[in-house]
Amino acid sequence: MNWKQGASVFVLLAAIGVGVWFHSGTSVDLDPKALRERIEGLGWWAPLGFMAAAGLRPFLLLPSFVVMSAGGLLFGMFQGILLSTIGFSLGAILDFVLARGLGREAVQKRMRPGRLAALDAFLSDRGAPWLGFYTALPVTVLTPVFAAAGLSGMSLGPFALWVTLGLLPRTALYSYFGDSWTKGSTDIIVSTLVLASACVVGVVVASRLLRNRRGGSPGGD
Repeated sequence: MNWKQGASVFVLLAAIGVGVWFHSGTSVDLDPKALRERIEGLGWWAPLGFMAAAGLRPFLLLPSFVVMSAGGLLFGMFQGILLSTIGFSLGAILDFVLARGLGREAVQKRMRPGRLAALDAFLSDRGAPWLGFYTALPVTVLTPVFAAAGLSGMSLGPFALWVTLGLLPRTALYSYFGDSWTKGSTDIIVSTLVLASACVVGVVVASRLLRNRRGGSPGGD
């Protein structure tokens, strides 16, 4: 094990430890209001605490929609968009760097033969702009794809840029939804309809995006 792998393992274990601490004595798995209450208790540190929760979300075992919606509940729509985008962007970079630090060989041993090479070809074919578009869809899975990009030949700069651009519409949608819960019933109904419609469209687009890719399936699924 080289020093990069050692450092990555250390950071990974530390992040898991934070997740265990975060969940001790409380359950916020699928409840944006519970997450809001947990972060509100930080007082002036709440914005930093929220961005940390967004960045470490995979290790806190929190779905992205819970964290993004909690941002709207806590800070309103526009500040929620800003803080969510920053936090999730930093989290995406962390996923990317950790995967790259662990190394292709270490991960390849736990994957089916040829799967990582197919993933490389897929990301090379589509590129970072495709990843940004994929991130923007409100129903797509984020963490495994960000980690996979770290194992590919993609550079960190384009990855960070396009993922951040992709996060903007996604965080806007969920921040709007969360913010509506602080207002009247009409706002809640409208935001729920908007979110439901966006998710339906997202499912259709994501399925076509993955089904019609060139060069075959990266995962063989």
